[in-house]
Amino acid sequence: MKTAAKAIGKEKIILIGILFLAGILTYWGFWDMGYGNEYYTAAVKSMLQSPHNFFFVSFDPTGFISVDKPALGLWIQCLFAAVFGVHGWSVILPEALCSVGSVAVLYAIIKRNFGPAAGLFSALLLALTPIFVAAARTNNLDPSLALVCLLAVWALDIAAERGSLKYLLLSMALVGIGFNIKMLEAYLIVPALFLTYLITARTGVRKRILHLIPAVAVLLAVSLSWAAAVDLTPADERPYVGSSNTNSVLELALYYNGIERVVSLIRSGGSSQHIGTADTGTLSEGSDGGRVAQEGASFTPGESGQPAGTGYDDSLSGGYDDGRRTDVGRAYYAPDGYGQGAEDYGDFLPGGGSANAIPEGFGGGGDGIGQVPRQENGILGGVNPFGTAGGAVSEGTYIGTSGEAGKEGFLRFFNSSMSGQITWFLPLALFGIGMLVLSLVRSKDALRRTALRQLVLWSIIFITMYGYFSVGSFFHLYYLSLFAPCIAALGGIGLWEIRRRLLAAPEFRSRDLALLFIALGATAATEVLILSYHMDWFWIFVPILCGAIGTGVLLLTVFRRSVRWRRASRRAASALIAAGILAAPAFWSLTPILYGTSSVLPSAGPSAYRLGSSISAMAEELNAYLENKYNGETYYLAVTSAADAEPVILGSDLPVMTTGGFRGTDEAITLEEFQALVAKGEIRYFWLRNSIGRNEIAQWAQTVGSRVSLTGTGLGSGTLYDLSEYTG
Repeated sequence: MKTAAKAIGKEKIILIGILFLAGILTYWGFWDMGYGNEYYTAAVKSMLQSPHNFFFVSFDPTGFISVDKPALGLWIQCLFAAVFGVHGWSVILPEALCSVGSVAVLYAIIKRNFGPAAGLFSALLLALTPIFVAAARTNNLDPSLALVCLLAVWALDIAAERGSLKYLLLSMALVGIGFNIKMLEAYLIVPALFLTYLITARTGVRKRILHLIPAVAVLLAVSLSWAAAVDLTPADERPYVGSSNTNSVLELALYYNGIERVVSLIRSGGSSQHIGTADTGTLSEGSDGGRVAQEGASFTPGESGQPAGTGYDDSLSGGYDDGRRTDVGRAYYAPDGYGQGAEDYGDFLPGGGSANAIPEGFGGGGDGIGQVPRQENGILGGVNPFGTAGGAVSEGTYIGTSGEAGKEGFLRFFNSSMSGQITWFLPLALFGIGMLVLSLVRSKDALRRTALRQLVLWSIIFITMYGYFSVGSFFHLYYLSLFAPCIAALGGIGLWEIRRRLLAAPEFRSRDLALLFIALGATAATEVLILSYHMDWFWIFVPILCGAIGTGVLLLTVFRRSVRWRRASRRAASALIAAGILAAPAFWSLTPILYGTSSVLPSAGPSAYRLGSSISAMAEELNAYLENKYNGETYYLAVTSAADAEPVILGSDLPVMTTGGFRGTDEAITLEEFQALVAKGEIRYFWLRNSIGRNEIAQWAQTVGSRVSLTGTGLGSGTLYDLSEYTG
């Protein structure tokens, strides 16, 4: 009894230590993230203005247009903001809590099937997965989605073990809740849940099938509850559904947050921009008439009234054809006068370097397309996200995310962009699958049932997510945080099996040694590959990795037959091997604390891009000017995209209309409707970033509005137009 109590006490202490580690990695310094992802933080502030805004997740205080995500995750952030105030840290806090909660839930799932050691191994691997840590330090919704999905896995595991309809329905309800956090991304685990219950549930086949019928009904009912409520509300009584084409949440879920995440995401809207003339190389017509760079074209500043030129380093080659990427290796420039300018852009790069200090994986050295990630629609440099040309392009054009995740293919996880985020423990996960297969073959009836259930559950999740992230054309790196628990679970099972084989048998069988060397060799080779993309750190961590594993293997070999030193040597070897394997990924997980991370597109690693967020001097002057002139107009200020509205919403209490939604391309209001509001005095000003008309409303505002001249810091690349003289 004393031995058992001592073991339980030791297990609790280790678990608390792992959760404390996860908390430190998640919380430390997250108060320095400014406003976090300003798009969601601005929405939270707007949602707290009224119950109407809260329910319909309105992006702006006027309830004109909604964010491009469902309600539940933002509702949770609103609750924290209501208590602590609207700050970056207050909306990041619930996501950080969810991250630590996920570590605890994963421990519980693996422990109940394989014991405390396996649970602790899995929890530790999850806590040290770099992208899981980086994502938890922002107010993006992925950590809360990961927690809900893990709870669904926990409920399904019990349902299959007992043949319980009650737990099966609970699992489906939890997935439905996940749908209301981030839509179809939650469904990535559904094939595994259904197949696990269908194949392994402890009841007859007929009952399993019958149980799945109400399970599907619960899944759909919970998933579509909020979407149906919004879509059934008359359009003139709610905000326009942002990023949808038909003002429908269901269409938003199935298309923008569904199909477009798998197939190539190409959106065009607005007018083309002429932003410069070519010094070298050539120009060609883009897919919508915009001119794009070819053969390493570089640019000079544009014509009078246009922003400074952007383009590519003429020492690099490759170009674009019809707006699509045809080669890799361009360096992107963001000169003064375009977006935040080269100086601010340099702060966005590793170590605050110059504008052409492209992070690995985003320039000539990696699989990226040579563009630095940016906030959508003009916050950094005013160009479009990944896949678009840096010359002259149409606003709103989206073409994939190859620059962030690398070229599509089943080796994508091993490229310079993705590998450092999540691939460290991938060989251990594959080893864990292999160990589950061996357990299924060798174990007795009760253990075989557990092995089968866990094999089907985790391997199907693994296959589904590995396949999606290998071939998906549009996702951000932080989406990988949903895959992290699966890799950690299987990796923990693999480590547990290695430990069991090391400590249990009096002597190693050659088969066990072979399995051990395969697992360690594959893991070491993968880590060496990842470190080879970061040569400054290669010569630090490769010796640690090889030295620790080599010493551990040496101890196992030297004391292989020693009765006296066998157990102590094996424990020491286990500790050394674990330390060697975990050293580099632990450092990668620490980099968001050491160097910071992007609050919009978080990632980890010494070469990851950095971005804080705050209200700029430009926005402060704009807000101050507008607040002094405000006379109670319904909207007062109109802008094209969410990026233009965020600093106004966060820095003032002014009513602002975002005519084009998140991307600036939504048809939330027609030109005729906009003109009617201006004529009635309900809209006073239009703020246009970069002095370029993105759509017909912006172009009309430029035509009829009078430019406002501001003193002090100036509006930089933005222009304010007074529309009050228009009477129709």
